[in-house]
Amino acid sequence: MQRMLRASHGTFSISVAVCNGPALRDHLIDTFLADDAAILRVPIPAGATNVLDLVCAATEGASPGAVMIVDL
Repeated sequence: MQRMLRASHGTFSISVAVCNGPALRDHLIDTFLADDAAILRVPIPAGATNVLDLVCAATEGASPGAVMIVDL
């Protein structure tokens, strides 16, 4: 994941990573956040019907280096 973040830095990129352990996932994201505060974590609540609207609302007015969508 870190290699993917570095390779796509400054460009548009869509990447998917699956982690079966929420604790490990959160640890990895926290590690990335320690290296780059411009990473945004967007949790998707249960029952959400429009993920795009949620992500757009979370990123409105921001220029994140990466957006980590979790709990999808």
